[in-house]
Amino acid sequence: MALLMRAELAVPGEQILSNEQYNQLLTMHGTVMLLLYATPILFGFANYILPLQIGSPDVAFPRLNALSYWLFLFGGLIVMSGFVTAAPLSGPIHSPGPGADLWFSGLIVAGLGTILGAVNTLTTIICLRAPGVTMFRMPIRAARVAAHGLPFHDTYFVVGHFHYVLFGTIVFPVFAGIYFWLPKMTGRMMDETLGRIHFWTMFIGFHLTFLCTTGWGTRACRGATPTTCPPTGSRC
Repeated sequence: MALLMRAELAVPGEQILSNEQYNQLLTMHGTVMLLLYATPILFGFANYILPLQIGSPDVAFPRLNALSYWLFLFGGLIVMSGFVTAAPLSGPIHSPGPGADLWFSGLIVAGLGTILGAVNTLTTIICLRAPGVTMFRMPIRAARVAAHGLPFHDTYFVVGHFHYVLFGTIVFPVFAGIYFWLPKMTGRMMDETLGRIHFWTMFIGFHLTFLCTTGWGTRACRGATPTTCPPTGSRC
């Protein structure tokens, strides 16, 4: 989805996507990355790692844990079946049919699964710590982000800043967790050469992509639009 949007924004004007298709991809890209990837994957790691870190045999409510997974899975499938435009265009005129209803319904179901997973995680932390594992002795995983400046509101600076925060605090740590914990889960080490190649290609590509995006914002190029900023095009 992101690659299709970037291809559309390569030069000014309409290329491969109509305005409606671009808005659909914009909404689904944000929905999938935020609500169907960034949040659930943290709970996936927590299911395996958290009991080990606090000395618990399992999470507090295993059946609730299974229910939250199935709610997330079916909610995500319902969301994908909706494939609708962004909220301002999701009315009966701009988006006729059941797409908007499926999108909203799927988010409610998947969100309920996320909430139940959070309740399960907090209960596990509070009630199932091993003796001697106090709150202040537990591993702390937290990240803080800063707000964007008002002069760049509704520009590509916001888009670039948002992706810097999301990609830098979710995607990189998730891969770091995979490289660290997967050998402990499977008993087999991962290939170090491929890991280095993976890191540097992702690191360089990440900065090339979103540093350019923040640069467009400093030129007052509006974000979330299906055409790039003329006359400079998409160049940094």
